[in-house]
Amino acid sequence: MNTQIDPQRIFLAVIHYSPLKDRRKFLEKELPRDLDAHWITEGTITEEPIFKLTFNRSSLGIPLIDVASGFRHNSFTQKYSRRISGWITHSLKFCSKYIKRAESSLLGALPPQIDSHTKFQELKLMHFTALHKGVLSGKDWIVVLEDDAVLTEKFRDSLNFLQTLNTKDTHWINFNDGKGPNLFKTKSDPKGDALGFYKLSIGSTRCGVAYAVNVKYAIQILGKLKTYGVPDWIPIDLIFDAILKDSNASCYWQDPASVLQGSSNGVYQSNYQTLRTNES
Repeated sequence: MNTQIDPQRIFLAVIHYSPLKDRRKFLEKELPRDLDAHWITEGTITEEPIFKLTFNRSSLGIPLIDVASGFRHNSFTQKYSRRISGWITHSLKFCSKYIKRAESSLLGALPPQIDSHTKFQELKLMHFTALHKGVLSGKDWIVVLEDDAVLTEKFRDSLNFLQTLNTKDTHWINFNDGKGPNLFKTKSDPKGDALGFYKLSIGSTRCGVAYAVNVKYAIQILGKLKTYGVPDWIPIDLIFDAILKDSNASCYWQDPASVLQGSSNGVYQSNYQTLRTNES
């Protein structure tokens, strides 16, 4: 079987806040030459509105206790193995029906339901626009990078992992490390393949810096957002996480990662949220 993926099967999108010119200049030099990058900016979502999504206080049509349980499970994996974390979370969820303290423990994992700055919502729209453009492209895979992504030498080879997956199923693949959200490989996770990829028993998104989805799964994500709206109080990476845990999609992480987060490891001092706040 051919283990090299045809670049014509990949739609590559880069989420970019245009004033951060140093990031674009750096990434343009580092991106694989055989892939055409589609830059999704704050201008793209206003000048080329592909679809309209509403922002609200929804939880994506998922019971709030289930969303909270997923986030609490993520926090447990910072201390325990994924297997043990799953058992603890399942026990808390069962007890939450009868014990208020157990319910409070789970709900405490939710982000504060405060009004997000309007300009911060555009980051979500850029990601969703990238998925939508990828669906329309007619290609099999959508690879999304944020503009603070720092590619390692094995990134291009890592894309060949997509060739091993059946696009008739649904998949989420993280290329980035877990330093930002503090999500790391646990003792009960399987050993990675030659490129470091391994499948999680309970899917979880590390963050939105570098990931891939097949078109079938992208359609599911967009369908849920169009049906229930975009939660204005949940960050983009946790929106993806909640949808993933509510789906049957397989989830893969990579260690060592082929993409690092420049705004987390100090490569970039500029910060999207800080700049947007100063503009308000």
